[in-house]
Amino acid sequence: MIDNIRFSKRNLTDYEVENIVKKSYLQTMYEPRTGKIFYATGSERQLHGGMYIKIDVENNLVLKGSLHKYFSFLQTGKNTNFGSFTMKQAKETFFKLIENKGINSENLKVNQYEVGLNLIFDFDVILILENVYAIGSNTYQREMYIDPNYRKKRYITTEKSTNIRVYYKLYDKVFEMINKRNTPPKEKHILRIETTQRKLQKKFSNEFFTDSNLNIIQDKFFSKWDDLRLITSIDAPKGTHKSRIDLVKEIYKNAPIPTLEKYHKLLKDKEITVKIYRNTREFINNWKTERKKYKIVKSPIGKKWADTYQPIKERFNQNRL
Repeated sequence: MIDNIRFSKRNLTDYEVENIVKKSYLQTMYEPRTGKIFYATGSERQLHGGMYIKIDVENNLVLKGSLHKYFSFLQTGKNTNFGSFTMKQAKETFFKLIENKGINSENLKVNQYEVGLNLIFDFDVILILENVYAIGSNTYQREMYIDPNYRKKRYITTEKSTNIRVYYKLYDKVFEMINKRNTPPKEKHILRIETTQRKLQKKFSNEFFTDSNLNIIQDKFFSKWDDLRLITSIDAPKGTHKSRIDLVKEIYKNAPIPTLEKYHKLLKDKEITVKIYRNTREFINNWKTERKKYKIVKSPIGKKWADTYQPIKERFNQNRL
């Protein structure tokens, strides 16, 4: 569950600095401009245990990384997060982490965190990624986009600009590991879903890692992912052209008025003919009548998603803190 997380703490005492440096094996470094001393684990890309620690020249601490990977490192010596990881394990790992690193949790702030879950399928998860279009309720949905930083359309996310506090993403976990030249697991098809919460206000670690708070976070995580939106199948009258079925899917997905506005823009940009626009406009204007002919049915991919997601959700909820 809790995976990537960032902590900070200001104004460490000299004793705290000395203890963290000693127990965390931090390197002594020098600022290029001032020559002042700070301490850090070294390169963030070559971490043992997946955790980065830095104490700056003002004795301010930053601790960040993957609790799941640190858990795996303690168990196997490898930084991996493709398996199962419960809230109970996350809590135990956090307290083991600060003990091992010599960090006092008093006034240790949680700045941001990520909640993740791995789902194992028996088919290529690109089929799910290609069919997801949004996440959220009927009244408020966040659209999913292909992340251009990843190849082959195997990573999709809601908007995650710096002013957005919460965003959601799904990606092909095995593809990601191979792409980063890590040894892939024996499971060939793993879909990872994640919720990232940023810019927390005055959230301290001792409060964050209480049973009640972790249960709330887990409940919110599943409540949101219950509303993952996949393209549906349409039961249409026999002989209906594919273009008309695609239009019906678009109307169900985006609502009639936004769909009509889109086609009006396509007409203005001369990307469709006047005839296509008129036929589309007439169909949308008669949607209250036309919709009776086109019924939404759950797609095979949607069913496979639910058949995998629901049992995992139930198992995690049965083992709440």
